[in-house]
Amino acid sequence: MNICLISQDFRPMIGGIASHVDELSQALAGLGHKVDILQVTSGPENSYRTEGENPAVHRLVVKPALPFCNRLLYFYQGRRRLKNLMARNNHQVVHWHDLFAGAGLAKCAVGRAKIVWTNHTSEFLRYYQMPAMRRKMLREFSIAQKIIAPSTELADKATELFGRSAVFISNGVDVEKFKPGPDSPASSGPPTILCPRRIDPKNGIKYLVQAMPLVLDRFPDARLCIAGSVFDQKYLAEVQAVVKAQNTGRAVSFAGAVENERMPELYNSAAVVVLPSLLEATSIAGLEAMACGRPIVATNVGGLPEIMDNGREGILVGARDPEQLASAIIDLLSNESKAGSMGRNARERAERDFSWREIARKTVEVYRS
Repeated sequence: MNICLISQDFRPMIGGIASHVDELSQALAGLGHKVDILQVTSGPENSYRTEGENPAVHRLVVKPALPFCNRLLYFYQGRRRLKNLMARNNHQVVHWHDLFAGAGLAKCAVGRAKIVWTNHTSEFLRYYQMPAMRRKMLREFSIAQKIIAPSTELADKATELFGRSAVFISNGVDVEKFKPGPDSPASSGPPTILCPRRIDPKNGIKYLVQAMPLVLDRFPDARLCIAGSVFDQKYLAEVQAVVKAQNTGRAVSFAGAVENERMPELYNSAAVVVLPSLLEATSIAGLEAMACGRPIVATNVGGLPEIMDNGREGILVGARDPEQLASAIIDLLSNESKAGSMGRNARERAERDFSWREIARKTVEVYRS
């Protein structure tokens, strides 16, 4: 099968969609399919993968002279590039992975290939609450003949909006790259609590920071590392103000955006991985932590309860609740045997249910349908 994936985000950019498209494309190629990736971006040039490989990356950098020209130039050049690709490679499937930009490009493939959309982002859930945005999404995204979503919440909302069933397929994880390290973090110094989240209000980092005084009362040498890019500077200042007011600056660090290649080491240095999200699809960071054999504390929202069972791979808590977060973290730091058992269960589930080969196989089933 000849497949074209469309995404603004692609490695070496850091983020869930960039990682998803790269890993899915490699897994599809591994199953014997010919895969092209079209990235139309205004970002910097990069040389991650080339057009001569399978998957083949076709990168178009649009840099208009005037900002108001950006949208028109993006769609004009992007559609022309996609049409040329389709004429050359005879794609049976065009599969886009972001919101409006990808839909705008995929429109030129209607009638020439089957159109699939993966509804990745919790932005869709925000827009779903706005009548004007619901109408716009219905107008723009109805070209998709099949809709995939990495959480049942996203799938259910898409089904309600478009009047046809969206298919739930989880995100995946590279279980060879993300795997347990040789040493237990409990034996290598003060316990580290890792929060692999970008600085965005939807990720609930403020509530985890508010939980730290309770954790430090029990484990004075514990350290919290927040690893993620800054999406919202105002929210970063708000979180930092909480740290300052609590006088917990010695225990809380902000690592910023961490390259994907360095993440396995970061996960394996952590005693506990915490995902305090308020909105979430299938968390790629959660899957990576599970593949590394780390026990997880996560909020019971979105796709998080779909990748882990409470009490088996980790502990689920209520959103916006620092006391519950602190209690779960203390529970795992206090009981190395329990944390170790949850970590082993997490690794087993990641291998069984969330390897990229399995996710690619399910995606091909959608294409064939």
